Amino acid sequence: MHPLFFVRDALSRAVYKKISLILLAAGMLLFAIAGMLFCRMPEVYDHNAALCRRVAELLHADRKIAAYCFERLAERLIVLALITLSGVHRAGLFVTPAALAFRACILGGTVVVFVGSYGILGVLIVLALTLPTGLLNACLECLAAALAFERAGRFRVCGHDLRELCADFCLLAAGAAAVCLAETVLLFLLVRPIGSLF
Repeated sequence: MHPLFFVRDALSRAVYKKISLILLAAGMLLFAIAGMLFCRMPEVYDHNAALCRRVAELLHADRKIAAYCFERLAERLIVLALITLSGVHRAGLFVTPAALAFRACILGGTVVVFVGSYGILGVLIVLALTLPTGLLNACLECLAAALAFERAGRFRVCGHDLRELCADFCLLAAGAAAVCLAETVLLFLLVRPIGSLF
């Protein structure tokens, strides 16, 4: 079977749930704004500041970029796996909006912390790295959520549905790996040279 079949199939099923897809994307935008507004709360700020420091350390070669990107890929695969598996039963769907809301809040808060703590350097990192990769990951997570919503009402433990579940996760994992590769390239070509100027 042609690999593009799985891509077309997943996209057609996600578009079938276009209302859910639009609502999930709008919800992520609202929670990203909420993350920006409430990122000064001590617990939230500390978490976002730690994420920002991980990137800042890369600018001065204190951490290896490949190791960082593998860590990020592992984190993303765990989130995508949780969202994908939430679609095996309607009762599990509460995981989906919770995961998306958390990820959106982190993205919004990280943007504010970068800009507030690192000034011009933070703005450049946000524009060159955080926003592009964050938006691509948000698209993958919305796609995973739409597929979970589409699957929840009809999933059966049988060969066809299990193959479809595995194919969806493999497709999402490939997308996450592509975003991780893009993040690695951006770190090498853009962000590290920017950091050397400051």
